[in-house]
Amino acid sequence: MEFAELIKTPRVDKVLLHRPFHPPVGGTLCLTGHHLILSSRQDNSEELWLLHSNIDSIEKRFVGPSGTITIKCKDLRIIQLEITGMDECLNIASSIEALSTLDSISLMYPFFYRPMFEVTEDGWHSFLPEQEFELLSSETDDWVLSYVNKDFSVCPSYPPIVIVPKSIDDESLRKVAAFRQNGRFPVLSYYHRKNGMVIMRSSQPLTGTNNRRCKEDEKLINATLRPGKRGYIIDTRSLNVAQQARARGGGFEQEAYYPQWRRIHKTIERFNILQESFIKLVEACNDQSHNMDRWLSKLEASNWLNHIKEILTTACLAAQCIDREGASVLVHGSEGMDSTLQVTSLAQIILDPKCRTIRGFEALVEKEWLQPNASGNACSQANSSTSSKMGGISDRRLGYSGPCDDIGHIVTGGAVTKVTGAGGRKLEEDGDYAASDRNGSPMYSLGSLAILLGGSVLLRSSTIPDTLDDVEIRALWGPHHHLQNFFFMLKIVLNDFECMFAVVVLLQNTFGPNHTSP
Repeated sequence: MEFAELIKTPRVDKVLLHRPFHPPVGGTLCLTGHHLILSSRQDNSEELWLLHSNIDSIEKRFVGPSGTITIKCKDLRIIQLEITGMDECLNIASSIEALSTLDSISLMYPFFYRPMFEVTEDGWHSFLPEQEFELLSSETDDWVLSYVNKDFSVCPSYPPIVIVPKSIDDESLRKVAAFRQNGRFPVLSYYHRKNGMVIMRSSQPLTGTNNRRCKEDEKLINATLRPGKRGYIIDTRSLNVAQQARARGGGFEQEAYYPQWRRIHKTIERFNILQESFIKLVEACNDQSHNMDRWLSKLEASNWLNHIKEILTTACLAAQCIDREGASVLVHGSEGMDSTLQVTSLAQIILDPKCRTIRGFEALVEKEWLQPNASGNACSQANSSTSSKMGGISDRRLGYSGPCDDIGHIVTGGAVTKVTGAGGRKLEEDGDYAASDRNGSPMYSLGSLAILLGGSVLLRSSTIPDTLDDVEIRALWGPHHHLQNFFFMLKIVLNDFECMFAVVVLLQNTFGPNHTSP
């Protein structure tokens, strides 16, 4: 299929572009196979380049001989195109609808993109488990690479190669996988070189109401503990939710069988609650009344900051257990995806300076979000299951047909994109944070923890907080900032390929296109 077949009118002059909080811009509108482009053709003027794949829905409205096309994007931007001539407006709208709903992956923009710079490495082979294990083996010999899942028969959502305790053989791993939901048995997520403690992740144990146990599972988890040490199991569900899961065949680790582990329940909401909260947040951000009291009231009513706070405090708790308590941590919820990966990812960014470099952050995304879901990425799995149950994020109040079916990824996207790239802070190549106010004076010393989460919350502390009382949280984001910087990683929830491509976009926005990896 040729793109020309879908473009009924490739160019229209005298188009007026309207965007919230921006002055109108008049110019020429052009449609290509992958972009909508509007340029005023004036020196030093801003051009609009919008990927068709970033368009979620369009609406048409006609007044006399002119028409207005309202475009709602997956990054939550809303733009309006005022076009003279009903035929031109209908042709443009029809072309945009066709180009934004292409079914074939091979027609997507990444397959047509040609970089204007020399490609120095093959990204598909930049972050391999063998490379990570080589670094780990230089620190400890307690772990081993396991190929038990090489054909994805043990766990369809795990990669073929995983890192597990050296004392656990493949047959034991198969039994543990049968004891964990969807086969997601405990695997190594992070090794803390300072004291040898680890973060592991898994799904919930299938204990059920009969208190079923698995000795191989107990042996695997205990293998991560040093003599005389205790560990922490951070369950991202409330105790009540975990007990309800137990009645349905799931459950949690029983103290009688895991005496060396202390279980902590931290509530991270899922799906419908986060979705409703997100819808209210979008409504608040689209309010153009410019009234700060109204903005703050709507922001508070959305309860979005509370959800962000829960994820942040849970990640800080995991980091504190590792660094301060000298205890290993196992993180899981029900499926061992979404909230589990949010916590393990943010904890590593807090603990490991390498994860706060370009190269380290790329490796973190690959390791925690792409490789663990190599056969059926969690983004796609969550999208299909959630959309069938809930109809995506579609809501008549907003007019969105579904920019994100799994709202949990929005939370994660908002978190990791703001870890290094907002508020005037700069990411140094050694992974330390440096921040300045508008006058250039330091706000925090190098090495301070300054994480701007979700575009809305700033956590700061000179070190990892001893208690949650040591955490200062304050709202920074007003309505004038709008949405484009807040949600540009929203595309990570689309499909497997676009998920990986969105990471490239994320890194360009976070670190700048001219930054060189250390």
